[in-house]
Amino acid sequence: MIPPTVPEMRRLVLAMAEPKGRRGFLLGWSAWRRAHQAVAARCRVAKRFARCALAREGPPEVAALAPEEARLTDEQWALVRPLLPPQKGGVGRPPNDHRAVLGGIL
Repeated sequence: MIPPTVPEMRRLVLAMAEPKGRRGFLLGWSAWRRAHQAVAARCRVAKRFARCALAREGPPEVAALAPEEARLTDEQWALVRPLLPPQKGGVGRPPNDHRAVLGGIL
């Protein structure tokens, strides 16, 4: 559990003035929240560590991500392309290439 912050201590002190049933709920909620925040903090550290480890190793090989047999030929792409929605762009996150996504799924 993470240690209580100043606002959390304020909530705990105010909880002590509540009726017994409500007090138990508020104290339990505080314990759950601090335990949850501790788990979230551990996950953030692990994610940061994994990202740094991946950066040191470099990106994976393209061949490992998309084997040759999963790539679409031009003839196959010509058949599938009319069935997909148009590529949108300009606002927000840049769109992923439909051909690359479909190749990844295959």
